[in-house]
Amino acid sequence: MVLYLFIIQKYNQPQYPGSFAAYCAARTAYCGYCGLRTCGTTLCYRLFRPEVMSDKRQVVLFACVHNASRSQMSVAWFNALCSSPSVSGASAGTEPADRVHQVVLEAMQEVGIDLASAKPQKLTRELASSASLLVTMGCGEACPYVPGLEQEDWPTPDPKGQTIEEVRAIRDSLKQKVADLIQRRHWSKPTEA
Repeated sequence: MVLYLFIIQKYNQPQYPGSFAAYCAARTAYCGYCGLRTCGTTLCYRLFRPEVMSDKRQVVLFACVHNASRSQMSVAWFNALCSSPSVSGASAGTEPADRVHQVVLEAMQEVGIDLASAKPQKLTRELASSASLLVTMGCGEACPYVPGLEQEDWPTPDPKGQTIEEVRAIRDSLKQKVADLIQRRHWSKPTEA
């Protein structure tokens, strides 16, 4: 609730007349929580509404350096494979690129996942503290430390500059890691016999 009030207060400024909603409307990114085109962060103000906070929704934050390949593929796999309504995925990078790498877009399109609207964003301490699990992939010391936040590290090669065949192997490896995470956390529906 405190973070919600901070966000409302911070963005209820003259450059964003009216409210935080006006701030969101001025931005061009897509929200990782609700999927709507709203704020410039992965987690928009909708996540911090009291009725949403009370439902104990968990957020898994995938982080890498540029948020243009590994973390984007991971969050896409997570949101595609996770069937639990109480958890969602988001992604960020310590030094975000301008856009998702073209070879990553192509590799994910091959498996029916469109990342054309995905936009890299900055990994901040505030963003990390709003997550229930932080999965890092190569950001090392640049990843923020948040006391009490559970963290996993997935050593994964950077697809930047790799051939499509190498990116496919990374994509498939990340799919398996995400599937394992979902299974370990019991975030999938039980299979029917």
